[in-house]
Amino acid sequence: MADAGNTTTAIKAEQDRLCRVNPDWVAGGVSALSIHEIAALMDGLKTLYDVTMGLICQPRFQDREQDSNRAGDVLDVLSNQFFLLRDELGKHLATLKAAGDFEPNQRFWALVSRECDDMNDPATIVALAAGFVASKH
Repeated sequence: MADAGNTTTAIKAEQDRLCRVNPDWVAGGVSALSIHEIAALMDGLKTLYDVTMGLICQPRFQDREQDSNRAGDVLDVLSNQFFLLRDELGKHLATLKAAGDFEPNQRFWALVSRECDDMNDPATIVALAAGFVASKH
């Protein structure tokens, strides 16, 4: 029978490995996405993150001490990956120039939503709003 400490260490190592975002990911297929598609994908990844976090809280994904069991650990890895991928998309979106009437608004709201969802510094949100308003005039 495997030692519980070794199993936990192996699971944590696998989590660390899986949760690293490939640096070529944004340079690959994501760079071909439109602002609308990136915003939709960010929203979808946020939903997947929320669902996996909700599942982790269920007793079937916990052991007797209410820590994650191995199935819960897998969900934890997935939720971390969804969060990191969404973050990378947001960083990529922040570098894009929006055109037309619709794209600037969509880009702004996707970036603000990310900052609010992550409960980041309100000054960052105000700066995004100020930059958006300044670009309109």
